[in-house]
Amino acid sequence: SWGTHQLDAGSYVVSEDEMPGYAASDWGGDCDAQGNVTLAPGDQKTCEITNDDITPTLTLVKHLPNDDGGTLTEDDFTVYIDSALSSWGTHQLDAGSYVVSEDEMPGYAASDWGGDCDAQGNVTLGPGDQKTCEITNDDIAPTLTLVKTVINDDGGGLQVSDFQARIDGGDVDWDTAHTLSAGAHTASEVLVPGYSASVWSGDCESDGSITLGLDEDATCYITNDDLPICIDIDKTGPSLAHEGDDVTYEFAVYNCGEVDLHDVTVTDPLFGWTWKKEVGDLAVGQLVRFDVPFTVPDPYPADVMPNTARVVGTDVLEREASDTDPHVVDILHPCIDLKKNGPTEAEVGDTITYRFKVTNCSTDTPLDNVVVRDPMFGTYFSGDPGTFHVGHLDPGQIFRFSFRYTAKRSDLPERINMAVAIGEDVLKKVVDDPDAHIVFLKAGQEPPEEPQFVPEWGSIALLASGVGSLAGYARLRRRKK
Repeated sequence: SWGTHQLDAGSYVVSEDEMPGYAASDWGGDCDAQGNVTLAPGDQKTCEITNDDITPTLTLVKHLPNDDGGTLTEDDFTVYIDSALSSWGTHQLDAGSYVVSEDEMPGYAASDWGGDCDAQGNVTLGPGDQKTCEITNDDIAPTLTLVKTVINDDGGGLQVSDFQARIDGGDVDWDTAHTLSAGAHTASEVLVPGYSASVWSGDCESDGSITLGLDEDATCYITNDDLPICIDIDKTGPSLAHEGDDVTYEFAVYNCGEVDLHDVTVTDPLFGWTWKKEVGDLAVGQLVRFDVPFTVPDPYPADVMPNTARVVGTDVLEREASDTDPHVVDILHPCIDLKKNGPTEAEVGDTITYRFKVTNCSTDTPLDNVVVRDPMFGTYFSGDPGTFHVGHLDPGQIFRFSFRYTAKRSDLPERINMAVAIGEDVLKKVVDDPDAHIVFLKAGQEPPEEPQFVPEWGSIALLASGVGSLAGYARLRRRKK
């Protein structure tokens, strides 16, 4: 034990058991450093040793995985020992109880304290202790959710699942929070023909780019709207024609929508129920023109020839676009009829009155430039020999006039003359109708020639009825020269 001991003379070695937390010095006094001492009779010697309590240490260790894009270091985290600002690493402290703690940093999740600390950071240091307390701060991964809206207001039928979402070029699901690393990312989708895509919105820029911070939950939105489809056909042709006329119809087919069309076909029953024109593909804004010749049937069973052309095309979504355009041709039936009447018998010297009846026998076609030609007219009516100008006749209109002629001996034994009525319709088609008349003559007294008289309008009397420039009654007289 420690203190004074009576021993026999001789050599001794003193020692002690070491105690944890204390550092023993060398032996001193009358002992050498190793504790050796020799006692002679009557000696009073003393051996001394010092045990100094060892200062304990506490080491604070920070673990930062930074496996989700985090960039902080331990210096970014403030640590405390008993609320006193400290630092990461080893610290010499007095023996005793301590509590270690730190300030939390956004985007990082702190574990419990570990090592020689309990979960709350409590630790007790004894002399000579070398204790370590550890804590891990894991960077919290951000998430990105992509949300799709599909508008089908133009006949489209696709759903959200028909569109493929992508993040950084990789396929992902819609409406799902995807765990990513912090940093720059890009949202996108696989374009589907027939639909337009809006710009990105929400937490994304319009082009889908986004920079995610730690522990951020971001959502980006995009809308797809089915594009309208449209096709237009314009059929033009003559408004008037005759039976047997060769006419040409002009077609213009136009893609007036926002989606390319394929299998574009034009049908028209006028050309037969099996007739069709294969246009094929028609890009947005493309116009295709073509002509189709046609001969109006002769006879044609109606006054109008209506027909409707139809165009049909489909897009990549198998939506059908169609359009029709009707066209009507008025079928003209120009007709003129001439009736020339007079006596069947007369004598030389008699005044023969011929009566003419000109009829527009059409029910639908006016006639212009109507004339009656008869050689016996001479130049009495105009400078055009043998011609009487009637002018215009509406459908069903009748024009009548008379012409007086004096029979001559040279006309014996019969006077035969032919008249013809001629007119033209708006398409310049000419129609005519002749009519002949025969007068059987007997010899009589021919009136003498009167060279001293010349006709003012000719030696005729003219009766006119109906409409036109000859309405009323006109008698043409001889004027004495």
